[in-house]
Amino acid sequence: MKALHRDFGVEIDGIDLRDAATHYARIREAFEEHSVLLFRNQRLDDEVHLALGRLFGVIEIRQKNPQEHEARMSMVSNRRNDGRVLSEQDSRLMHLKANQLWHTDSTFLPAPALANILAARKLPTSGGETEFVSTRAAWRDLPDVTRTRVRNVVLRHRYTHSRQAVSPVAAALDEVTMWPETTWRAVWPNPVNGMEALYIALYDQVSFLCL
Repeated sequence: MKALHRDFGVEIDGIDLRDAATHYARIREAFEEHSVLLFRNQRLDDEVHLALGRLFGVIEIRQKNPQEHEARMSMVSNRRNDGRVLSEQDSRLMHLKANQLWHTDSTFLPAPALANILAARKLPTSGGETEFVSTRAAWRDLPDVTRTRVRNVVLRHRYTHSRQAVSPVAAALDEVTMWPETTWRAVWPNPVNGMEALYIALYDQVSFLCL
């Protein structure tokens, strides 16, 4: 393994994720310890990608009644099904633009996701980087007085908040408004190793502190 950052993240080689089940114990141990794992030059079709996800648990289905829907890949693209690029005024593009804000995924759901498994299918000629941050490291580096103040704080999460930051049109989409507000404590311990991390949703989520 090769460290990606002094605080978190490692690159793992020598594993073909099409055979991830064979190596899952090693993968899961690295995930719990380092939070972000990078596997280069993988060939994941939808079936293999979903099989990898199921090693970690139930695949997230963002529907009100998930038992009525089949798990599928979530594609992030600025192109329509017919290949044409979405216009800047398209509500779907506005919805996707909110992903460019710093955020933690799935905090608005009744059961947040354990992990995301991202795979690039087509790469742009420039830009397109996905950036990561460790809220475990952020929590560790906070002054003691701040950690004492924040430890018992509860945060309110709502899907419309991030979309409203981009466009009222995105915030009004049915797939956004269907989710009611959720509340989560601001500090979560990792159940495997006990390491604590901040659990915050959006870059300005501090405005949603409930003391």
